[in-house]
Amino acid sequence: AINIITKRPAKNEGTIGIEIGEHETNRFYLVSSIKGEKMGVSFWAENQTQGLIDETGDGESPEEVKKPDGLSDRVKTNLVNAGFRLISENLIGDDRLTLSGKTLHELRQGGRLTDDTYENPFTESTERIITDRYELLSSYKRAFSHGGKLNITFAMANHRRNATNDAFLCDYISIHGEPPPLDEMRPYIAKEKTLTWNMNYVHPLKAQRFLFGLQYSYNYLKEKGKYVVVDEEDEAYGETYTSTSKKEAREAGVYVQDEVSVSDKIEMVLGLRYDIHKSKDQFRGSGKVAPSFEPVKYNRTSINPRLALRLSITPSLSLRGSAGTGFRVPYGFSEDLHLCSGSPRVWKGDDLKPERSISLSLSIDCEKENFSGNVSFYRTFLKDKIGFVEAGEEARSLGYTYEWKNIEDAYVQGIEVGGSFVVFSSILFDVSFTLNDGKYRNPREDWSGTGYEEESRYISRLPMYTLNVSTALSYRSLKVSLDGALTGPMFIDYYENEETPRKIKRTDPYILLDGKISWRLHRNLFLYAGGKNLTNYIQPEKHTDDAAFIYAPLYGRILYAGVKVHVE
Repeated sequence: AINIITKRPAKNEGTIGIEIGEHETNRFYLVSSIKGEKMGVSFWAENQTQGLIDETGDGESPEEVKKPDGLSDRVKTNLVNAGFRLISENLIGDDRLTLSGKTLHELRQGGRLTDDTYENPFTESTERIITDRYELLSSYKRAFSHGGKLNITFAMANHRRNATNDAFLCDYISIHGEPPPLDEMRPYIAKEKTLTWNMNYVHPLKAQRFLFGLQYSYNYLKEKGKYVVVDEEDEAYGETYTSTSKKEAREAGVYVQDEVSVSDKIEMVLGLRYDIHKSKDQFRGSGKVAPSFEPVKYNRTSINPRLALRLSITPSLSLRGSAGTGFRVPYGFSEDLHLCSGSPRVWKGDDLKPERSISLSLSIDCEKENFSGNVSFYRTFLKDKIGFVEAGEEARSLGYTYEWKNIEDAYVQGIEVGGSFVVFSSILFDVSFTLNDGKYRNPREDWSGTGYEEESRYISRLPMYTLNVSTALSYRSLKVSLDGALTGPMFIDYYENEETPRKIKRTDPYILLDGKISWRLHRNLFLYAGGKNLTNYIQPEKHTDDAAFIYAPLYGRILYAGVKVHVE
């Protein structure tokens, strides 16, 4: 995703900060802005580091888990990023032009700590990921004398990932009984380019505001990795091959929206969006493993309406409702896949249906001088929900290991309650509570015959309830904040060796606490100290053979302190 931030520098100011924490959890940053009559410039730079942490091992109870196993629970990280933002106003009228750029470099290393084995990316039980990313962003806004507004945004990004783990090495050793030749050891390389463009125009018509917009995005992803044929029935069993994929996607959309003031108390929004999705996946192996075949093309269109209503019951109390549809097509990197998305061998057949949704919501909002609150009810119907599963016979024959598949229809529904209020003019409380429920219509196919058919209906990682409470106290030069989060039970899959379904665990609820205290010692000098995961909670069950079996912290409390200098 590319985020476009167009906040205008408000004044000439600068901030320098240093934060030091346990386990090399450090942060160094610089932020500065300059404001002119028609122009503002800001820039920032940051370096974050995290050291290795090993506090847990495999086990099914807290007593077993809280024993270090020599493998990192938190990887070693060194992140450097920097950026700038230039905003110019009144170039040719009532307008604003924004230009910004960002660069990021990150090194992540993890694995076995003995003799610093993790420093060698081509050994067992190690991983290394090098990420480089560059972004350029621009936006233009123009207001016209008749009340119309034009908005244009453009963004581009180049993303490169160099990653290694021990999958190729271990597969080779398990078959041949010895490590592969050194020149066979190669990292997984991914290169991605993204372009997005959006334009819309808003025009007032008496008691209406009409919006018309166009949107386009282009994404190109090239991946290359080294693999071993592990299927014993394959005639190429034990052979190594290079797997290369090229994935390309284009999406275009047209959308219209009409905001209507029906009366002083009733507002209505009508919207309609038409989307076109075209993507192409091309796979090429080497040797006897899928040397080449025709690219898989995927073309889909979708029309999605939207309706929203707002009723102002009193000046401080309002009722809102909305209904709309949407669709989703998997492509490239997906948070659903954890690090599995790095594999070129993910099949998306042309028979895959888009995941479609119908969403309904109803909420009540209250705004007072020292209080604001809301209660929301929502329900989303998911048709042909897409999941990530092991490859079927057709996909395996082409050299793929995983594939996207329409699993089942499903729903997600819940209640959200939130509010914030001020006590004694110096204490702020912010509270939010949710109740969630999400299920597939039928049990998932890969859990058939395991004894967990009914549990497989629950959508994984969806907590049954959550409670978040934040409080902040300000007294003269002292500020104290405390954040608490209660996460309710959820269902999470455990696949032995990331392949064989073993059980679906219903987790226990847990509480996390973060706190911070800061002092203003001088007009420009601030000191602060704090802690994360103050309850020292650690996930009570762990299986290292399933990297996705993570639902809570794998390491405990982190304390830190810092100093900040702010100059205006």
